[in-house]
Amino acid sequence: MNCSTMFKRLPVLAVLLWLISAVLVQAEEEREYLPAGEAEILLVHNESPSDDEAEDIEYISMLANALNRSLDFGTPEQCADIVSKYSYIICYGLDEVPGKFMEELGDYDGSLMVLGSAFMEKYLTETGQAAFCAGRETQEKGKLEYCFSEENRFEELVEIRGMRKFLEEGYTNGEITAGNKSYPFCSQVGNVRFIPVTDFSGSLARAALMQEIVQWMWPYLDSPPDYAQYFVLDKVYPFMSAEKLKERVDILIESGIPFVISVMPVLQNTEFPSMKQFCQVLSYAQANGGAVILNAPVIHKADTDIDELYEKLTDMTVAYTDYGVYPLGIEVPLSWTNDETYLKVLQRYRTVFVCDDGSSSGFDLDSHKNSLYYNYHQLVLPLIGLDKTGTSYLKCYSSALYLDSCEETGVLEEKIKNCRESSVPFKNLWDMNHSVWANDFWMNYEDRILSINGKEAVIEFQPEAFDEDFDYGRNIIQRITVSLQNQNKILMVLVAAIVVIFVSFIIYARKRNRRNFFFDDKRE
Repeated sequence: MNCSTMFKRLPVLAVLLWLISAVLVQAEEEREYLPAGEAEILLVHNESPSDDEAEDIEYISMLANALNRSLDFGTPEQCADIVSKYSYIICYGLDEVPGKFMEELGDYDGSLMVLGSAFMEKYLTETGQAAFCAGRETQEKGKLEYCFSEENRFEELVEIRGMRKFLEEGYTNGEITAGNKSYPFCSQVGNVRFIPVTDFSGSLARAALMQEIVQWMWPYLDSPPDYAQYFVLDKVYPFMSAEKLKERVDILIESGIPFVISVMPVLQNTEFPSMKQFCQVLSYAQANGGAVILNAPVIHKADTDIDELYEKLTDMTVAYTDYGVYPLGIEVPLSWTNDETYLKVLQRYRTVFVCDDGSSSGFDLDSHKNSLYYNYHQLVLPLIGLDKTGTSYLKCYSSALYLDSCEETGVLEEKIKNCRESSVPFKNLWDMNHSVWANDFWMNYEDRILSINGKEAVIEFQPEAFDEDFDYGRNIIQRITVSLQNQNKILMVLVAAIVVIFVSFIIYARKRNRRNFFFDDKRE
């Protein structure tokens, strides 16, 4: 090979090397966005789930967060090579699955749960357990009946399209009635825990699914541990009347129910008497067993600057602690639990309350994991309301009952009555350990000792007098603004007078012209 031939082939070799490197980089990027095989639970879903199915996948992901369990999710094709790495696998409403995935699932020796009849029938057939198949149900809807305790029985209409009958072994719970037949909501069929429902948009279906997953994952013969619920007086604004807030606090103290006050952010005018008076009521609530958490600031910008958010949260926290009010955690909307920036901010809080504010949660199927779990929070999620009482019936996770502070006292008293009759106990936030980090600030509450930046702080209420002659410090710009406002009022009066005079001239001129016109006609 001469030199000229070699030089001619160099560009070709360079192009080939570039193509190979590009393919390798793309393959590596694709692997980064696949289930990692490192979680405890694997949720397998269809290739192109509908919006309703995506909501159910998000719910199961959040359910794993509530149970402090790590979860990966992906399609059968994405998960075929990593089936054996998980302790628990949930197959949700699967339609078509590749042979490799079915083969790997057939060899799987962990705990398997199947949601949906179609894939259940396919799995039993492929794994030599077809004898468990016992017919089909033509009804597309059925009545779900489920109990969370002997005295609490609930009913709900559920979708059971394509439902099959299987021969259960041992465990059954709940009941679905379709036509003249009854089927268990959850049952053990062969080596599979089976639930025929794939639509979990209803509150009872969701609550029952959570209860069954908890029971399925519990490795012992007894029942899983019980969790409590928290009463949260929500959206308490600093400009709220101190008398109105104290009235509600007194009702809660008298009721004996542990309560949490979620206070809104404050950044300006923290030295005003109204702010001092507001914090006095919060301090009074703390001294009588109430706890305080900070409600996350509302973010209007699409791109959030994390350093700016750190600074705001620091200022908000210090504004309260300077008055002897100690926010033990933070309340955030669902959207914060799926955003990378907000998740990083939440790492500064050990205790996190999550609320559903009705806005988009930002859940992304391509994330392939419940990212919130890896922050290792003490999570408190919204309760699943099953009736008008507004209290929780599930003891399998920590839940929050949110009541808007603007509600009338009658609504509060009715809610307290329901809480007293609830089978799920209420817990005091002061019975847990908490920590909050901010810029040059660290608050820690452990073994009932509160410290700020390493120095012990005392939780007490000391009434203080308010300065009635407080100097609000109006500067020259504010005085000019007030002066301009006064001048504007005078100007508006003058303009109104001129308009009236102008309209009067127009009316007078019109009448005169009309009189002259008719007079001229008569003269002719």
